[in-house]
Amino acid sequence: MINKVDASRLVAWLTEQCRAVDGRYGGAAASQAKAVLARLRRGTGKRPGAASDAYRYVVPFIPDESADDEDGVEALFLVATLFACHRLPGPRGNLGATFRALDDPSGSNERRFVALLNSGWPQVQHHVRQVVRMAAAKEVVIDFELLAADMLDWQHASTREKVRLDWAQAFWGGRAAALSTNAPAGEQEN
Repeated sequence: MINKVDASRLVAWLTEQCRAVDGRYGGAAASQAKAVLARLRRGTGKRPGAASDAYRYVVPFIPDESADDEDGVEALFLVATLFACHRLPGPRGNLGATFRALDDPSGSNERRFVALLNSGWPQVQHHVRQVVRMAAAKEVVIDFELLAADMLDWQHASTREKVRLDWAQAFWGGRAAALSTNAPAGEQEN
């Protein structure tokens, strides 16, 4: 079974690739890192086996004894390809905090967030891709290490509920005062 340490190692390596592209290293290292990220981007939205060009960058982070953990492989592949599309990693908080930071007064983000919370493993990948694209467009930082850990936990009913609660807390938490001031007349506490 793939674990959070494996995911953390992958995200650390991806972060190094971004640093190379962003000029921390010169010449060949930057060119090679650009090629790596481009191959990973081409794998976005595909199943791992359908994007074998990107596979070579994820497989080294999968322990031999975990190779048959298809959902774990898919989780790492998802995070690696989305990282290559976004490239603004950082300590932002979980996906609920990311949704909250996107700040959409129309309420469409809240509807997307609820759909995300209601999804199972295969569907959550689609919703996560959407939020990462929205965050990239608005230059909202994503904590990819935490996202990878959450994606590994999402696969199991016992840990999925904790992830859902953590995301919901980050998105809606601290809004109790707003709820009580928006309550219809006669429903507010005295």
